[in-house]
Amino acid sequence: MFGAMPRLQLRSTESLLAHIGKLIDAHVRAGLSHAQERNLDGAHGLKQAVADFERAFIERVIAEHGGNRRKAAASLRIGYSTLKHKLNGKRLAPQRGGANKGLRADMKCRIAGCTRRSRGPRFGWVCDRHQALPETAKRAARARWNERRRTFERA
Repeated sequence: MFGAMPRLQLRSTESLLAHIGKLIDAHVRAGLSHAQERNLDGAHGLKQAVADFERAFIERVIAEHGGNRRKAAASLRIGYSTLKHKLNGKRLAPQRGGANKGLRADMKCRIAGCTRRSRGPRFGWVCDRHQALPETAKRAARARWNERRRTFERA
């Protein structure tokens, strides 16, 4: 029984790889045809283009699975929650933006001459020793601190 079975030959392996390549190519072309056409004027950039392509590709795979998102996620080999995030356009790890991007907060106590660490913005940037001071004194100390460290003029 086993002797009559044809053995895989190199040509059949090559044809199998060629067939898989054609399937992948068809999926990619179908994903590109469903992608939203946008002007690539540099405002959206590469990340937005990749996100658009991913969304179109995921929507196509979901359609192939009859609307079943869990099966689509399994066939794409990504988690179901990752699939939902990619469809909803949410970033997995939000990045800090603005003028202080990538900078850490200075955690020193804002009272002049104090070298202790403050408890952060929720506690008014003062250490435990100076927490009992009146709010007006803490506010004045924060204003002096900000004036000394201001790098840009206010308009």
